[in-house]
This record gives sequence, C-alpha cells and structure tokens, in this order.
Amino acid sequence: MKKSLNDSQNTNVNNALLEINDWQCSGDVDYLESAVAYLQAAIKLEGQNNE
Repeated sequence: MKKSLNDSQNTNVNNALLEINDWQCSGDVDYLESAVAYLQAAIKLEGQNNE
C-alpha cells in the first residue's frame, strides 16, 4: 500500500525541487546543499512517522 506524504514532508520535497531548479539555472552548488538538507528533513519525518 502506498503511503502519502504529510504536509511537512510535501513542503520539504517541494522546497528541495525548487532548490534543484535554482541550481540548474545558476550552477551554484549551494542550492544543491540546501536541497539535500530539505530531503534529509523529509526523510527524518518519515522515520518519525514510522515509530
């Protein structure tokens, strides 16, 4: 069964996508580092949801 993301996870994933888009346009690695942080936050929330 497929689980849906909660609002906080959706926000983090969407923010990561925006950062990746900014990186594609600028080439600035800082955007990728920010995207990683957003994705790590979404993964952390997933772990908390499974407890």
